[in-house]
Amino acid sequence: MNGILCEVTVNSELIQGNAKEKIEAVSDGFMRVTPGKTEIFYKETQPDSGEDIKVHMTFTFNERTNDYECRIKKEGVLQSEMLFIPDFETPCPYITPFGELKFDVYTNGISVQQGENTVNATLSYKLLDRGEVITEAEVFVSAVGKTCPET
Repeated sequence: MNGILCEVTVNSELIQGNAKEKIEAVSDGFMRVTPGKTEIFYKETQPDSGEDIKVHMTFTFNERTNDYECRIKKEGVLQSEMLFIPDFETPCPYITPFGELKFDVYTNGISVQQGENTVNATLSYKLLDRGEVITEAEVFVSAVGKTCPET
């Protein structure tokens, strides 16, 4: 599969202290699958401002470790680049209109399943601030190819 239009659904389950939050976002997007690499492009709308954020999500299979790695790059009023590598902690700059925040991401695991016109992935990670866990997250991503209706 080269590139196709798709519907992207992102379901996030976040735990911050004793508070749990579930967030769902659905967007039209584009996916491109090549051997060892899956890319998903879509837009998120910020709930407070209504502004769109461009998201480029890349899953790459690392043959050396036999695991997937993931990079999520966001561009717009919020900017970030998150790198997820199983069992590693990576830095994550997060730029907002109010200034830059710096976190670290510890990745518990990544799974990716691909079908003929679908990609389903799960990211499990912890967001850290100076070594302390501030958020535990599980993110479920689904990209399903769109077909043109018959006329």
